[in-house]
Amino acid sequence: MCIRDRVSTQSTGTKISRNAGTKSIAESLLASKALEKYAATTVARKFAAKAALAKSTDFERYQLRVAKRSRAHWTRKIFNDKDAKTPVSFERTTLKKIEGPHKKFADKHMKARHDRIKKHFAARKAAAKTAKK
Repeated sequence: MCIRDRVSTQSTGTKISRNAGTKSIAESLLASKALEKYAATTVARKFAAKAALAKSTDFERYQLRVAKRSRAHWTRKIFNDKDAKTPVSFERTTLKKIEGPHKKFADKHMKARHDRIKKHFAARKAAAKTAKK
């Protein structure tokens, strides 16, 4: 990918003459509100955020870190609560798909085990009765 493909033309340009002085450039920028338009772009907001972070103190950066952790915690908590009610995440949907067949198998397996144990104790009881006679 060529660099020119990634560059977008700005709609914040102004018309100035050749060899324009600083004063005339500043006046034309103010008249066309180019700086205000640029400040509204995402690139300008990213630069402003980076500059604000660079100027911030340790305590302000700590507050940002704590706020980010708190927001992540509450987001995760709300999502997990909703996911428990109606599965949305990959893990929960996969678990739900597996639980159905497994429950059928487990119930069938436990019933067979229960029947074997019952049959065994019935046989022991019958053997004990015949031994007493």
